[in-house]
Amino acid sequence: MILESKLGKVAAILSDFDGTLCPTSDIGCGYYNDSAMIPQILEDILNKISLTIPIGIVTSKDFDFIYPKTKKFAKILSCVLV
Repeated sequence: MILESKLGKVAAILSDFDGTLCPTSDIGCGYYNDSAMIPQILEDILNKISLTIPIGIVTSKDFDFIYPKTKKFAKILSCVLV
C-alpha cells in the first residue's frame, strides 16, 4: 500500500512480510522460520527507498522475529503478536 500526501507525493509505503517481502517458499510450516529472509535484491531496493520514503511493515509476527529482518529499512513496525 502506498500512501500519498495532499501534495501528491508518496508519504509512506506499508507492506506485509509473509508472502509479500518474504517468498512463501521461505515461510515454512511452523510459525517461526528463522531462515525466512527477504531476497537480497529486494532488501537493497528497500534500503534505497527508505532514505527518502518511510517504510512500514504490518505483520502478525512478533517484534523479536520481524525487527532483525527489517531493521535496515523499516521505520515503522506494526506487530499483532508480542
